[in-house]
Amino acid sequence: MENIGSEGNIQDVVQQLSARATIAEQLNDASIDQIIAFDHHQTIISCNKTCANKWNVEKDTIIGKTITEALPGFAENQEIRKAIRSALSGFKVFVPHESGSYNGAYYEHHFIPLKQEDDTVTAVLVVIHDVAHRIKAENELQRLNKELLAKHSELKELNKEILAFAHIAGNDLKLPLRKIYSFAEIIIQDEGASLTTRAKSYCRKIQSAAQKMGLLTDEIGSLSIIDPETFKQEEIDLNLVLQVVKSQIKNQIINKGITIEAQSLPRISGSRAHLEKLFYSIINNIIRSHTGDWPLIIRITSDVVEGKDVGHSVAYEHKRYQVLQFSGNDRIADAAIIPNMFSLCNYISNPHPQGGSSIELPMSKKICEMHDGYIIAENSQDTGVIFSCYFPIA
Repeated sequence: MENIGSEGNIQDVVQQLSARATIAEQLNDASIDQIIAFDHHQTIISCNKTCANKWNVEKDTIIGKTITEALPGFAENQEIRKAIRSALSGFKVFVPHESGSYNGAYYEHHFIPLKQEDDTVTAVLVVIHDVAHRIKAENELQRLNKELLAKHSELKELNKEILAFAHIAGNDLKLPLRKIYSFAEIIIQDEGASLTTRAKSYCRKIQSAAQKMGLLTDEIGSLSIIDPETFKQEEIDLNLVLQVVKSQIKNQIINKGITIEAQSLPRISGSRAHLEKLFYSIINNIIRSHTGDWPLIIRITSDVVEGKDVGHSVAYEHKRYQVLQFSGNDRIADAAIIPNMFSLCNYISNPHPQGGSSIELPMSKKICEMHDGYIIAENSQDTGVIFSCYFPIA
């Protein structure tokens, strides 16, 4: 009985080992990578089904053959041969596709020495990974990057041409417009006695149109400031920026009785010229949009907020923002114009926006974006439109 039990135990062990071997072989065959094992004589002692399919042979027909006999092209590769020698010496080796490709395919190779407890190498396991799809994707990406670079260069040149045109148009038109205004004034002054009331009215309309055209050329000329190549960052005291802008609109402040109230403003990293243009554009837009018969009061405040508390899709939650808010004591604006207030395309279809300038606000948006920030406009029952500029804090 004891002998029978022993034989039963042996059979159980054999069955378990056989089951494990079957599972191991199934796992091996299930791999999408080619897997080969060879001994010190470079004789193949094992391979999986993927390997056999790749080389269009039966598994049993290549086991027992040398690598050179069974896998033509594999061992002929210089880098592969070096890797085989290194692996047989006990070193793990990786051969990238640039060096380990053959037969018109792209492969990455991992050579792993199989060792006994005393570190003696008994065999080498080779895992061959087909990277053709990745190489194809990388080549396509490189092609697209080249096209994108070419388009970027083309766009950069076109942008330079547009900015150059804007500079020329903004400056060369000023002199003839001033002459139109001046000659209309001379006609009124020198020939006023002989002019009819209608003729004088026409002269004033000519002057008004020339003034509007002058403002437009100023705006076109100011487009040159958004050239990225002129963008030089430094630490800027926004109190000094405000002082410069107030001096630029000094006559408007005096003539219209405008009050500008500003708390102590922070220092931020940015371009002085661009920030001065931003302040000027927003403040000037508030002045032009003022329709009330009461004195205009412009308030400028600042605060620091967490990105996660901003509640705007453009804001990064992990960043902190310096917020500048500009507001006046005006009527509430038409809600329909708020969403498209910063779009230049909106002004192409609506060249006469409600107050303000057609270029100032789109330009303000561009300047904020050049500082990695953004600008939004919101309606307030108490102050009309509030402009909020967000600048990330480094």
